[in-house]
Amino acid sequence: MAKRVMIVDDEALIAIEFEFWLQDEGHEVAGIAGDLDTAISVLDRGPVDAVLLDANLDGVSSAPLAEAFRDRGVPFAVVSGYSRDQIDWLRDEPLVSKPVDYGMLSEVVRDL
Repeated sequence: MAKRVMIVDDEALIAIEFEFWLQDEGHEVAGIAGDLDTAISVLDRGPVDAVLLDANLDGVSSAPLAEAFRDRGVPFAVVSGYSRDQIDWLRDEPLVSKPVDYGMLSEVVRDL
């Protein structure tokens, strides 16, 4: 089922790569954000079915965004070079390691 997916990553090339990949998979990109404020703005414009969230945005933890997504019931997956042990705010949400295995990411997005 196609979803409206927001991409939150501070590296523009990675965000663009995710955008093209999501579109190729039949999903719609709800928006791209590289920082906390932009991500909240995209979320407020809605609707957002799922989020691909980098754990760290230019040195700033994405923990406030994770809480905002949880509060609003928006499922998300963390896509990061950090391990689960390094992300203290990560709960049961999926973690996809960078560099990304797109087969795995496809399953994760489908299950969000």
